[in-house]
Amino acid sequence: MAIVQKLYTGDGSQTNFSFPFPYLKQADVKATLNGAATSAFTFATAQELSFTTAPANGVNIRIYRDTDTDTLQATFSPGSAIKAEDLNSNYTQNNYASQEAKADSLQAPTALSNSQNAVTTANAAAADAATALTAASNAVAYQPQLTSQPSPQAPLTATTSKY
Repeated sequence: MAIVQKLYTGDGSQTNFSFPFPYLKQADVKATLNGAATSAFTFATAQELSFTTAPANGVNIRIYRDTDTDTLQATFSPGSAIKAEDLNSNYTQNNYASQEAKADSLQAPTALSNSQNAVTTANAAAADAATALTAASNAVAYQPQLTSQPSPQAPLTATTSKY
């Protein structure tokens, strides 16, 4: 399988990172730091990026190819000569795009599993929150009624009548 990316972990001091894949234009080479796109790099060599600031210790670095497919490398007009170089350029562009699509599709099962785990976690959190809300509502609703105890009465004593 074609290599379309290279992964590294930052150490806080290294700024230059090489990558093994070919590309058509420098604009097709991209990078992310912990999943966030960054353009804070230059090309030190044709196969090496130099980040403006060293990625911090533990930062996930991804250098990858994202071939522009919006415009063909060469276009053909009626009556013009078709050159092998132009055909090869278009083929290479489409080949790179296919390689990138295949690499992305291979990550789909992992992404699906991660999203299912996220839904399960979210549902469990929602259930826990509902339980907590019910407990809080019950605590607020429970207001014991304090009743005063009758005061002890003086003992009844027998009295004698004068009648």
